[in-house]
Amino acid sequence: MKLGFRKKKQTEKPAARKSVIFVHKSFWTQIGWIVFLLAGSYASAACSSVSLFALVLISSFLGLTAFGRWAHRTNLAICSAVAITGSMTDIFSWTDVVLLLAAMCVACGFVLHYRDMMRSVLPEMSAFADVLSYCASDAEAAWKAQALLQRMQPSCKVFVLLADGAGVLYLPEHDGKPSRKLSRAGGVVWKCYAGMLPYRRVSVVFEKDLPLYKEARSLIAAPMTACGEVLGVIEIDSRIPSFFSAEDKDKLSLLAALTAQAVYALRAKE
Repeated sequence: MKLGFRKKKQTEKPAARKSVIFVHKSFWTQIGWIVFLLAGSYASAACSSVSLFALVLISSFLGLTAFGRWAHRTNLAICSAVAITGSMTDIFSWTDVVLLLAAMCVACGFVLHYRDMMRSVLPEMSAFADVLSYCASDAEAAWKAQALLQRMQPSCKVFVLLADGAGVLYLPEHDGKPSRKLSRAGGVVWKCYAGMLPYRRVSVVFEKDLPLYKEARSLIAAPMTACGEVLGVIEIDSRIPSFFSAEDKDKLSLLAALTAQAVYALRAKE
């Protein structure tokens, strides 16, 4: 008796996931933005609208930078050349062009800022993972991760909790101190562990959030996940309200993932 379920052929291959890091940028996409820049410049000149011209220039620069293959300096030179051409043909005044170039330089400055920020973050994360790779046990990896995070945020309290096979969160033993289990009383830590999502509290409600530091006024927490398994939670507490930003929560998630990989490799070795 057939139930109507059709089996997949063995020749079918699973669909390949698109990479978020290495994104293919088509050559024709940047050509499209060049056409948009020229058409928008012609339309703004026909309407004698400086506002439309500024919108076209900034949109074209950001579009070329985000979706094109050329460097941002090349995109800035292209948009600047179009702006100077508009001033030389007496379509727009030199004052308008100078203001537009200033706006372009500000946008280019933001691009350089985020690029330099990523260049400074990546070596720190590489050094973080390198230290954890020399650990002999999951407890040592947790405490070394805690020490490194504490060095990054000296004014805060850092807690690295591991999870055992029964779903119990605990602080591992360190320097002769025995391991301490965390009571399952709710709070941000258990929400983070159960939901596998990072959390940020700009203003802590102690009875609801149950921070591990009694004087905490704000906190961030991130799960340590590896191969679909939650291996623990990292929580950072501060005595200052609204101390952490959304960017801090994202960075903690990356560091928690690196810690989880080290813990997972050590447990698999054992």
